[in-house]
Amino acid sequence: LDVISQSAEELYGRLIYRENQVSDTDELAMLTAERDILKARAEDYTGIPGRPEMLERKAGIEKQIEAARGGVSQDKDAIQKEITDLTAQLAEAKADADRFTRREQGERRVEELKAEEKKLAKEFEDLEKQLFLIESFTKRKVSLLNERINARFHLVRFKLFNQLVNGGIEDCCEITVNGVPFGGGLNSAARTQAGCEIINILQEHYNIAPAVWLDNRESCTLIPDMKCQVISLYVSPEDKTLRIQKAQSGGKLAA
Repeated sequence: LDVISQSAEELYGRLIYRENQVSDTDELAMLTAERDILKARAEDYTGIPGRPEMLERKAGIEKQIEAARGGVSQDKDAIQKEITDLTAQLAEAKADADRFTRREQGERRVEELKAEEKKLAKEFEDLEKQLFLIESFTKRKVSLLNERINARFHLVRFKLFNQLVNGGIEDCCEITVNGVPFGGGLNSAARTQAGCEIINILQEHYNIAPAVWLDNRESCTLIPDMKCQVISLYVSPEDKTLRIQKAQSGGKLAA
């Protein structure tokens, strides 16, 4: 092919030279025809030695290229699938690792709570001991207070605290006479006698002696010895108007 191209170039040069040097029309036409033949021969690749083998080799290379492209596509799909599978496995492994991490955190938290529980149990035990001591002291104090107060009375007894079911105590103030509550079940005479005894003790404690009025005195035949003026109010069917009279013991008035 290079030789033919070189020959055509030489003929072109000769033709140009002849056109410049020769004016003979026949020779010019002959050269032009020779040029066209060489040009056609140069453009005809069928005459190239080994062309069929080259074309066959070219076709084989193109097939290999196409086959390689198909293989690459298949390899790409396989690789992409493998990447997807590995990504899923990685996500699953990460989830498992997170579960282990959360479990470890949970176990650490359990240990922390157990330690805190032991600490709180110890504090609770200490508080129970303190509470027991306080309650014991309070009960003893209440018992001594009750004994000290009731020691000043002969007829009346005071109950200043109630014992609860849980072992605790609550404040109260109940008056009893021979075990009968003042506010319920106690007859009128006993109520009057209990009231007089309480007044006597309060007068002695505060060192005062105001006069005492006793209503419904007819219901009580005997009252404690009072250290103050006692005014007793009796209901008398014989008296239609108020009548005042001194008591036989002297210094006391009865009405």
